Amino acid sequence: MQAIEDLTDVEIEETEASARFFADLQTATEPLTAFLSLVQALQWLDLTDKTDRTIRNNLFFSLYGDPVAIAMGTVTVHDERAAALLERARALTSEERFLHWQVAFPGLWSDWEAKDRPGGFDAVIGNPPWDRVKLQQVEWFAARREAVAKAQRAAERKAMVKALEQAGDPLAAAYAHAAERAKTTARMARSCGDYPLLSGGDVNLYSLFVERAHALVKPQGMVGLLVPSGIASDKTAARFFRSVATEGRLRALYDFENKKVFFPDVDSRFKFCAFIARASAPAPPSATAEYQPAPAAVARCGFFLHSTAELNNPDRCFALTTEDFARVNPNTGTAPIFRSRRDAELTIGIYQRLPVLVDRSTGEEKKAWPISYKTMFHMTNDSHLFRTKVELEEREGAFPLGGNRFGSPTGEWVPLYEGKMVQAFDHRAA
Repeated sequence: MQAIEDLTDVEIEETEASARFFADLQTATEPLTAFLSLVQALQWLDLTDKTDRTIRNNLFFSLYGDPVAIAMGTVTVHDERAAALLERARALTSEERFLHWQVAFPGLWSDWEAKDRPGGFDAVIGNPPWDRVKLQQVEWFAARREAVAKAQRAAERKAMVKALEQAGDPLAAAYAHAAERAKTTARMARSCGDYPLLSGGDVNLYSLFVERAHALVKPQGMVGLLVPSGIASDKTAARFFRSVATEGRLRALYDFENKKVFFPDVDSRFKFCAFIARASAPAPPSATAEYQPAPAAVARCGFFLHSTAELNNPDRCFALTTEDFARVNPNTGTAPIFRSRRDAELTIGIYQRLPVLVDRSTGEEKKAWPISYKTMFHMTNDSHLFRTKVELEEREGAFPLGGNRFGSPTGEWVPLYEGKMVQAFDHRAA
C-alpha cells in the first residue's frame, strides 16, 4: 500500500502498476480480513450457551483445522453444532460488513504490533449519522407501516405489533431482527473497549464516530465533524469533552441553532455544532530553543449561531482558553454557553475572583463554605405534614390569622408554595 501511495499515477505505466499492486494487496490481506471478521462476528453473537463457547474456543485452538482457512471457507468443519455456529457468524459478517481499519488502509500504520498503534490519518472529517442506536419504534414503522407509527399510545403500538406477530406478517420478524441488532450494537459499543468515554447512557452513533475518529488520526492529526451540540453539553459526553477542552486539544466549537435555515426537515430548536479538535495535546515548548510560541491552548467558540456569517462577528465568535473551560464548569466538564463575548467576559471574570461552591473536579469535594444539601419538602413522602383549608378547620380546629396563616391549638400553620406556582420575576404568579 505504501508503494501504491508513492506512485503519482501520472504515467500509464504507474497507473497499471497501482492496479496490479492493489490486486496483490487484496489477495494478501483477504485471509486476515476473513479471520478478523469471524472473530468480530463471534463477539457480536454474545455466546451464552456453554457448548457454543466451547466450540468457539476449540475453533481458535485449531481443533477443527486452521482457523484462518475455516474463516476463508476453504476448510469444512464436520461437527454439526460447530458448522451451524459458523453459518450464523458468516451470515452476520455478510450483513454487518465489518471494517478493519488497519487492513483496509495498511499504508497508514507503520507498526501493526505496537500497543499504541503509531500512524493513522492526517485528518478525519465528516457528518456522521445523528441517530440513537436504540431502535425507535415510531420512526422504524413510519417508513414501513404508517398505521403503527401513528398510534396514539405506546400500548396501542405494542398491541398492533403483537397482532403482526400472530398473523405471521414478515414485518414483525423484520422488526424483531432490527431490535435485536440495535441491542447488540449498543452492547458491543459498551464492551469492546474502543469507546470508553462516549458509549454511556443512550448510545448515539455520532458519539461513537467522534471517539473512533480520534483513535484513527495521528497524534497531531485533526478531527472535524458536524455533530449535535450534545458532544459539548451532555452529561454522558462530559468526560470526553473535559479531556479535549482542558488539554488544549479543542480548536473550534461553532454551535448552531437550526431555525429551519440549515436542515428544513429538522426541528428548528435542534442544535448542532462544527467540532474541530486535535487528537492529542500540543507539545510543550522546548527548553533549549531560543524562542518557541506558546502551545495552542485557545479555541474559537460561538454559540446559538444562526448563520455562518456570524463566525466573522467578533462579538458572537470569540476565544476561550483551557483555563476558561476548566474554571467555569469544573464539576461537569461540559462547555459553558455564552451568547456573546460580553457574556463570556462577565462570567469568566466572576469565576476568576470567586471559587465554585463545591469543587469535585479532583474526585474529592472541596467546599468554599461548609455547605450541605437538603430537601425541604417532598410532595409525596411528606404529604402527612400538609393540610387543606377544610382539613385545617375541621381536623385541627384552626382559625385564620391573616396573610394565609392559621392558628390552632397545636400551633401556627403557614402556607406552602410549590415551585410550579412561581413564574420567573413575577411575584403575582400564583
